[in-house]
Amino acid sequence: MNLKQGVNTSKGILIIIIAAAIAGGGILAYQYMWPIEGIDKKGIVQEVTEILKDQKSKPIEYSAERVPDFKDFPISEIYEGEIVDPDFETDEKAYTFRGAIKKGIKTSPNFAGHYTVILWGCGTDCQSGVVVNAKTGAIYWLPVSEFRRDFRVDSSLLIANSPETIESRYPYYPYKKDGSVEEWVSTRYYKWENDQFVLVYKSSDYKIPEDKVVEITNWETHKSEAFKFEIKYPQGWTVKEDILSKTHLGTVLSEYLYISDNSVPETT
Repeated sequence: MNLKQGVNTSKGILIIIIAAAIAGGGILAYQYMWPIEGIDKKGIVQEVTEILKDQKSKPIEYSAERVPDFKDFPISEIYEGEIVDPDFETDEKAYTFRGAIKKGIKTSPNFAGHYTVILWGCGTDCQSGVVVNAKTGAIYWLPVSEFRRDFRVDSSLLIANSPETIESRYPYYPYKKDGSVEEWVSTRYYKWENDQFVLVYKSSDYKIPEDKVVEITNWETHKSEAFKFEIKYPQGWTVKEDILSKTHLGTVLSEYLYISDNSVPETT
């Protein structure tokens, strides 16, 4: 607490007691537990109230140790009324994806109280989508994410590529041999505010601890002669390759790869 200079110990103790009472909803408790005479009770209560109010109004300073959380951006009212059809006049580009949007809006709101997040793929390591206002039908584009997005109906926070999602992909792409990730990989935290997504924090410091780094130098390599690519897999695993289709001249059009861990029993 940033209290006035020169506050004596007794007053400091009383302020702590009153602060606890105010935080717990018992602002008037000081009338019954004030142990020292000659001190301005109302003045101290007012001072503590202002301190708590100031602390509550200060924005949270996010860091690697304190990343944004859904509870930091609460939504108290969840819309349960009639869902309005998507209004493609609010974003003409969205009309290209009208099939996915019309199908997705039929579900209940799943984001920020009265919005519905609708997702689709846009290529390798790319997810696109929109958020639709269930009350008005207005359409807004989501920030692009590489792996997945996390969101809740009771919060206005949207997370692109959560730490759990990135960590779950180890030891495969986008991780490198030393346990670090590609430079472009990051977790991004957005808050929905005034009909737009505002970036509140970005984290890109991902590295697997050295004692957990998987050594892949001794992995096996499978080479596809038909499509000229290579894929590495752990020793003791099996790669099964089946040709699915060919042209009448014998050129392979598609093939099927099944990589399995021999230590895991097959299920029937």
